Amino acid sequence: MTTTQLMTPTQESQRVTTLRNYRILDTISETEFDAITKMAAYICNAPISLITLIDRERQWFKSAIGVGDLKETPRDISFCTHTIAETADFLIVNDLTQDNRFVNNPFVQGEPFVKFYAGISLVNPDGHKLGTVCVFDQKSRQLDGEQLAALKTMANHVISLLEARKKNRELSAVNVAQKNIIQQLEQFSYVVAHDIKAPLRTMSSFSGLLSKKAKLKLDSEELDYLNFILTGAKELSTYTQNLLTFAKESNLNLHNATEINLEAFLINLCALLNKEEEIDVIYSEDLPTIFTSKVGLRQILQNLISNSIKYRNPSISTPYIRIDFKQDDDFYYFSIKDNGLGMTKVQLSNVFKLFHRNETEEHSTGIGLNIVKRLVEKLNGSISIDSTPNLGTTVRFKLEKIFKG
Repeated sequence: MTTTQLMTPTQESQRVTTLRNYRILDTISETEFDAITKMAAYICNAPISLITLIDRERQWFKSAIGVGDLKETPRDISFCTHTIAETADFLIVNDLTQDNRFVNNPFVQGEPFVKFYAGISLVNPDGHKLGTVCVFDQKSRQLDGEQLAALKTMANHVISLLEARKKNRELSAVNVAQKNIIQQLEQFSYVVAHDIKAPLRTMSSFSGLLSKKAKLKLDSEELDYLNFILTGAKELSTYTQNLLTFAKESNLNLHNATEINLEAFLINLCALLNKEEEIDVIYSEDLPTIFTSKVGLRQILQNLISNSIKYRNPSISTPYIRIDFKQDDDFYYFSIKDNGLGMTKVQLSNVFKLFHRNETEEHSTGIGLNIVKRLVEKLNGSISIDSTPNLGTTVRFKLEKIFKG
């Protein structure tokens, strides 16, 4: 014998709000839900099977078998309204014509002349009863234990589907919000960097000229001050260039692939980045020609090689960078290894975060490696970093091969 437990107006309001937050009402039919009603009808050998959701004034069918084009009924003639009021989370009526709650129901007195009902409440993780999985028959009968257990399992599966839909929708909303934030940040970065770049170039040029002309007129302390200005201007120039690269990165045509003679490509890039030959750059002399995004590869390697030069270990007499390459049928694999300052585990855990800067990184912008990661992923690749303080860093990344069309 089941027991009825009436909900308070507040509880009912919370239940309806919870149901509507799933955004399932009045949605189109879906294979996953239809499969459940088919299974329920088959297991229970019932001509009518429904997934019902109980709104404030109506009962709506997410999936239905055996009721034709009927999509909903008024709540005041709903069988399932009684089910969600039961403390046992289910209701079975073997003969509806003998139950005072249902004997005058229009679906008992008229088409489809149902006499048997079994419903299992759809109970969400917060305990709210949203509706039922239910079956009807036109003859008086009973369910056995296995059939009842199967209906309960199917009701749990409906809740799992609703929860999955809700989480997917929430994730989609978060992704949209993040994309909007990134787009705004990119636009802001571009405007700021673009406006700073011209006066900064002027500062760098005139500081350099002044430094050359003033060497014989200024004492060492005054020359140091002037060099601080020149160094700061160079650092700020690097920062603004990174901002511009970050802002433009999403618009780079990375899939406009070209043939790249990798050996010549590295020779030119290292000559540009290692003008003062502060560090030995080691790579094979028989590197192949590859086919990938030249724009993307240049930005990736430029950032990684620059980092190795910037964070070389001053206590080591022979700092080096070793660049290794291999390939298989699907990917190009790169490895950039140095014997520089390295990073702690804490620094390593934050290394790809946008604008994150460790306390010891006085001049780091926190942009470069974020750009690298984004570019690698846009080329359907992945990147990882291993590092040990005072021993060095190894960056490994792979890029999916782009085949000539």
